[in-house]
Amino acid sequence: MAHKTIEVPINRLYLDQDNARHDPLDNEPEIIDQLLRKEKAGAIAKSIAEAGALNPLERVGVVAHPTIRGGYTVIEGNRRVSALKMLHDPDKAPTEAIKKQVLGYKAKGRTVPSQIEVVLFDSEEEAAPWISMRHSGEDGGVGLRPWTVSGKNRHAAKVGGQNVNQLAVNLVNHAAKAGLLSEEEKAQIPLTTITRYLGNPILRHTIGLASSKELQIDVPQNEFYGVLRIFLRDSLPRSVTGVEPRVHSRSNAADWKNYAKELGAAGHSPKTRLTKTVPLKAPKPGSLKVAPKLANPDKRSSVVGSTFRYSFASDAILSRLCRELRSIDAHAYSFAAAYLFRAFIERLSKCYAKRHRLGMDGELRQIIGRCIEHLEKNNALQASMGSKAFKSALQPLRGMVSDRYGRTSPDTLGSWVHGSSIPSRAEINRRWDTLEPGLKLLADGLA
Repeated sequence: MAHKTIEVPINRLYLDQDNARHDPLDNEPEIIDQLLRKEKAGAIAKSIAEAGALNPLERVGVVAHPTIRGGYTVIEGNRRVSALKMLHDPDKAPTEAIKKQVLGYKAKGRTVPSQIEVVLFDSEEEAAPWISMRHSGEDGGVGLRPWTVSGKNRHAAKVGGQNVNQLAVNLVNHAAKAGLLSEEEKAQIPLTTITRYLGNPILRHTIGLASSKELQIDVPQNEFYGVLRIFLRDSLPRSVTGVEPRVHSRSNAADWKNYAKELGAAGHSPKTRLTKTVPLKAPKPGSLKVAPKLANPDKRSSVVGSTFRYSFASDAILSRLCRELRSIDAHAYSFAAAYLFRAFIERLSKCYAKRHRLGMDGELRQIIGRCIEHLEKNNALQASMGSKAFKSALQPLRGMVSDRYGRTSPDTLGSWVHGSSIPSRAEINRRWDTLEPGLKLLADGLA
């Protein structure tokens, strides 16, 4: 039986249209919807987000896609892959309500990989005996034999019932609720790295955390917030901050102690010590600004949102693309809408690059990257918007270029254009909503 293990990007995996779990279906959104409603794929999405990975003891099985070069059809593990697809790209959720659930899983969990290890078979016939073994029950002892209740209890007692990263998870969640981190930053915090640092008693004492298991502090909460924000932001990856993280995964005990000393030397550590430890109080309700709700993209017929008001009189082609993209019904003509969407982004980016003499060489991702660099140098724009709002608006553009397999990258949007997958109105509209703040920056730069 010929097979081998390879790594494949999530967006090169295609769900099986003729899966044993459902009647034949001809597009991905319908398959995901079916696996969610009847096969509990949502629970898998939550589990993957919490772990930051698939179960390494269970591999996904694939065969080469019959028509898409470099693509693979999933013949074993469609529930897991559908969950991964939603976590990697929440716009693939079949409803806005499920999308919000998936975003919640991502916000509370760890970073989900953009590619996974799979087992590639020469044919479905080669894989059939192994797949049957997994799904035919115990089969006289050949298949999987579930633990008894006693066995489950013994295993739980052996490994302990709490997530080793629980303190880090609780601390990051609290920081986000207190406004110390944005939701985008929260999703990028490396929880395992934070856990390593918090395991060091010197570091905990320096920041004022009085327990290795609970959110207990022995310093005033406002002073704790000051150093906590610095500590967490020092762990953010370079793709977010533009600099190498000072709190990183390659550290050891000496690094943790040195970092604690640096916090103290820089005057960041709390100055006051309480006579007794106290629990970290929840942020006051209403102390944070709530972003206004956007119109439901699942029901909006137009791709372009109502707040994007540009005519682009200086470029007739860009103006026409925007006008047609605004008028087309993405539900009735999803492929045409996807074509226009991709073409509009390319034209807008190139118009900005031409207007500011940034060069037209290279792939679209590289051109957008130069546009980002140019925008970052616009101090007047940043001052007028405010640093936080400016960075938030620029973040979607960063996402386009930082991950080739990301949900908004030109390559992923191009997969629609080349017919690698069938887009839905909700997917197209949600991507627009994600990118709109960055597109507005480019559009304003043409004035």
